[in-house]
Amino acid sequence: MPRLALALAIIAAAAPVSAQEAPARAEVAQILSVLADMGCEVAPNDIERTAQGFAIHDALCSDGRYEIALDREFGVINRQRK
Repeated sequence: MPRLALALAIIAAAAPVSAQEAPARAEVAQILSVLADMGCEVAPNDIERTAQGFAIHDALCSDGRYEIALDREFGVINRQRK
């Protein structure tokens, strides 16, 4: 039985990052930099991790509010006006 518990613990540790997990500080800093280059800003608590990368909710850009999706390399994969 201990081997089974160890195997399950290893599998759980190797599982992909949960979409519910908050982005790391370095990721938030990179996202804020990408958004600034786009003329946008967002509160850090409006950034969430997704299976594809990151979702930015309610970003305030020079031409309105947007929902923005970034991939794991911080490239824009979707930008939709609210």
